[in-house]
Amino acid sequence: MRNTYETRIGKFKGAVDPCTTAFRNFPSWVENQFALKQEGNETQAKVEKEDFSEITHKEDKAEKPKTLPRIAMYCTGGIRCEKASSLLLSQGFEEVT
Repeated sequence: MRNTYETRIGKFKGAVDPCTTAFRNFPSWVENQFALKQEGNETQAKVEKEDFSEITHKEDKAEKPKTLPRIAMYCTGGIRCEKASSLLLSQGFEEVT
């Protein structure tokens, strides 16, 4: 959840940068990355971009719907992560830290 400047300074190996210019762009980025749907008590998502496939389990194959990935958030102060975590949890993601 770092902004462009913070991301240029540093990021964790394997981190996915949504390349959003403001937090208000994050909800539409999530919507564009995942086709979220509810099936009973389970939420499943189809990963739309190849960039995100590296954070899903390798045993997930094209014939099975992808499960929502585990998400570890980081930013500089914590507020953006709190807001983003809340958004992802409300969209059906279960493992967001």
